[in-house]
Amino acid sequence: MTKEKILARPSGVREPIVKPGVSVQVLSPKPSAPGANSFIINRMEQIEITVKFSEEMKTETVIPGKTLFFDPEADLLKPSWPDKKTMKLTTAKKWNEIPHTSHPDFNFSIRLIGVDKGNGVVKSMKGQVLDGDYNGLAGGDYKMGFTIPKKKKK
Repeated sequence: MTKEKILARPSGVREPIVKPGVSVQVLSPKPSAPGANSFIINRMEQIEITVKFSEEMKTETVIPGKTLFFDPEADLLKPSWPDKKTMKLTTAKKWNEIPHTSHPDFNFSIRLIGVDKGNGVVKSMKGQVLDGDYNGLAGGDYKMGFTIPKKKKK
């Protein structure tokens, strides 16, 4: 029997720890670096988020409303995949048309499911389950918060 090396990190640090063959993780945007620079507002004034994974993904496991959520609830266009490790998410509505209760800034988040609650989980092409909580093991939901700051009047 071989002993598996235990990967450790300081308490409270949520940097990815990738254990090859065990799970797949989101490499970007990183939960440890949230903010307004992790997304763009496109020419149509929609929110676009690019998510990069550590492994090639089984794209059919990423399903809006089942294994992918946007909060506040907003229609997402079907995720696009420039390559198997990169997913682009775009809101169907303009960012300022999405109902929200956060004032004065607009706060929103995405969540990818790594714990099956009856709707499946996000998986890699190799069948690895998402390690959304970055503990080096399969399972745990990935959640990332974003903010669009209120523009200051001059």
